[in-house]
Amino acid sequence: MFRAGPEPPVSPRTGIAHASGTVLYVSPSGSNGNPCTATEPCRQINTAVDRAAPGDTVLVANGTYLGFELDGTHGEPGAPIIITDPGHDAVIETNGSCCNWTSQGEQDQMYFNQVSWVVVNGLRSYQIQSTVPTANLWVSQSNNLTLSNLTFENGTYVNASTGWPSKASLFLDLSTNITIEYDNISGAKGSHGIYFNNDGLPLTYGDVIRNNILDDNNWTGVQLVYASHCQVEDNVLAGNGAGGAAGISLREVVDSEVLNNLVYDELGAGLSIVEDASPAGGTQTSGNLIAYNTVVVGAAGRAALIVGAGSTGPGNVLRDNILYTEDNAVWPSLDFQGSSGTADLVGDHNVLQSVEDPNGSYSLAQWQSLGYENGSLSATPSELFVNATQGDYQLAPLSPATNAGIAIPSVTSDIQGDPRPVSGSSDIGCYESASPSLRAVASAYPGNGTAPLTVTFTGTGSGGSAPYRYEWTYGDGTAPSQAADPQHTYNTSGSFPVELTIEDARGGLAHAFLNVSVTAPIPFSVQIQANLSGPTAGEPVFFTGGASGGTPPYSGWDWTFGDGSTATGQNVSHAFTNPGNYSVALKATDSRDRTANASFHLQVWAQPTLAVSLQTNVTSLPLGRAVAVSTTVSGGTGPYTVQYAGLPPGCGGESALAFSCEPAQAGHYNITAKVTDTVGRAGQSPPAPLYVQVPLFPLSVHLEISSPSVPAGTLVTLTSISSGGSGGPFSYSWSGLPAGCTNLDEPSLDCVVSTPGSYHISVRVTDAQGQSNASQPVGLVVAPSKAPSPGEPFGPEVVFSITALIAGAVVVAGVYVLRRRARGAH
Repeated sequence: MFRAGPEPPVSPRTGIAHASGTVLYVSPSGSNGNPCTATEPCRQINTAVDRAAPGDTVLVANGTYLGFELDGTHGEPGAPIIITDPGHDAVIETNGSCCNWTSQGEQDQMYFNQVSWVVVNGLRSYQIQSTVPTANLWVSQSNNLTLSNLTFENGTYVNASTGWPSKASLFLDLSTNITIEYDNISGAKGSHGIYFNNDGLPLTYGDVIRNNILDDNNWTGVQLVYASHCQVEDNVLAGNGAGGAAGISLREVVDSEVLNNLVYDELGAGLSIVEDASPAGGTQTSGNLIAYNTVVVGAAGRAALIVGAGSTGPGNVLRDNILYTEDNAVWPSLDFQGSSGTADLVGDHNVLQSVEDPNGSYSLAQWQSLGYENGSLSATPSELFVNATQGDYQLAPLSPATNAGIAIPSVTSDIQGDPRPVSGSSDIGCYESASPSLRAVASAYPGNGTAPLTVTFTGTGSGGSAPYRYEWTYGDGTAPSQAADPQHTYNTSGSFPVELTIEDARGGLAHAFLNVSVTAPIPFSVQIQANLSGPTAGEPVFFTGGASGGTPPYSGWDWTFGDGSTATGQNVSHAFTNPGNYSVALKATDSRDRTANASFHLQVWAQPTLAVSLQTNVTSLPLGRAVAVSTTVSGGTGPYTVQYAGLPPGCGGESALAFSCEPAQAGHYNITAKVTDTVGRAGQSPPAPLYVQVPLFPLSVHLEISSPSVPAGTLVTLTSISSGGSGGPFSYSWSGLPAGCTNLDEPSLDCVVSTPGSYHISVRVTDAQGQSNASQPVGLVVAPSKAPSPGEPFGPEVVFSITALIAGAVVVAGVYVLRRRARGAH
């Protein structure tokens, strides 16, 4: 296959018109006993060819066929026999009883002997499983053949034990007026891509090799031996010559032309002119024109052009070529291996780096100082080309090769078919830079899918000369389309090579290639899913419809539930009124009006009993206390809703299964709960009695004080006395306290008052049920403190006792009363 990089600058495919005679059909579905008609095709190509007359067409469908021979097959001028596969995917395999067995054990896949006026188009030949020299196609002693759109890959071998060399992928001997065009020949393991070998005189005549792609062949891409008046033009060659040969080789070739070829990444030489050791009749290579070629040899290759010793005669012209060798330190651009080369090969207006002959090596400037190549120039790939590293060898906008050549009247176009020259001088190399390339761009949407698959193709042409003509071939054997943006439906599965050909107003061709992958359709089916596997009567069931295969989008979605009810829509719900077994059915339709059905079996159960009970944490309580209510449910389908009845005031509006509330009114109450499940079933609890009492005695509070009037610094005791209410525990909150007294949650306070003044003290008591009451305020007067004057009467008595500890007993020894001096006026 062609090497990685941009689209090849040549046209690798072209259409072949049918001849005017009978069309004979060949197909993998046919039989060799059939009459080779469209409805009853033959199975093998040889069967149809044996029945063909001049002007007939053998139309070959894509598929695999045995190798075949043409022996003495003849068409006529203007009425050739045409063997063609418009889909370019008829694959030829080795035929065990064919073709061209020799003493060396050779067996070719196709062999033409003494054949004339035959066209072969669109066939493919791949790896030949042989250990002896073979060819994809051997043409012997034939004339006026056209071999086009052929794809040969990995097609030759060398016998490992004998060393016998392979002929070539396309091997021709003693054949004249052969046209080889638009072929792709690659990977010949043992020899050449195309090899004309005529084994001596007379010279063959009029062979044309043009618009081909030849890459990665072990020896030469193209080799001509003993030929005259031949043309090798507009070809792309890359990666050939690993065995040491050249991209294009001329041996004993006269009056021929090598024009507009792109040769790059060669592993041997780019071009060569060499001579056999014993040339028949002493024929020399002479009178040839080598012009407008772009030859860029990589570091692994040799010289861009090798001129062999003693191989040339007069009249060879080398003009307007780019000859570049990356490893210039080892190999020159132009290598003369004999001393007479400069006399017999006249060169000028080329792009060269260096030259070598038996006398030495020269830079271009040194070579020009000797009187040669005075109109030539030297430049690097980065200066010459758009992007050589990516395989784009068109001339850059400021390339020194632009307008640097000499116009050759017989050469009127470049490798792409664009005019040469556009004006004034020609460009050097295979591209004429002022002419935009004709290009084709193709796209497909969708590029893959299931059959039947309708694909929209879009074609875009640019460059060349408008207007453009479009032609699409779809790769499935159907007729081509001339629309720029056609639609096409693939009804069978497979991988289909699609080709867009664009022809401009000057007859230039550009191609673009796609591949459409079509898989076999998935059968259309529908599925049903339900959220419940065993619902109860009256309980809604949610059904979901699904579909796969067929051709989306899907529609219809018609449901039947087995109880006389129906519904439409992809997702529906339905409640079955009665228990029982039901068959639910769904029918859906795809976009091509195909229908599919599915069924779903469902058992509906009778409604379970809904049991409800209600409990309270107490059956009686006084006002001011809270009651806890709890409802339990069994059966039915949650979630549940609850409605209460008989609640005391202060507990209304509850809807939870469990809650607490504080009754606001005494009385006897019977509380019930009604519970409803998610499908509407209801149950009610038995009543739960609740007695809310009024307390027997209200909470009352009394405050006592140890003394209503004391001097500052005196100890005062405050005592709260409570009665009634619902009992403790109690809480206490004091107010109006003098300084020295701290508000504590205690029923009694002891404090030393420190600040004189008049105080009104009260305490609020709260019982265990939250009832509270405050005492009446109690007055306290705190007088200023003053020491007694001398002679002042004693004031209040202070009584204290003296105790003694005697032998572990307490004995009161005496009681004493001290009377303080009373205060008097000062």
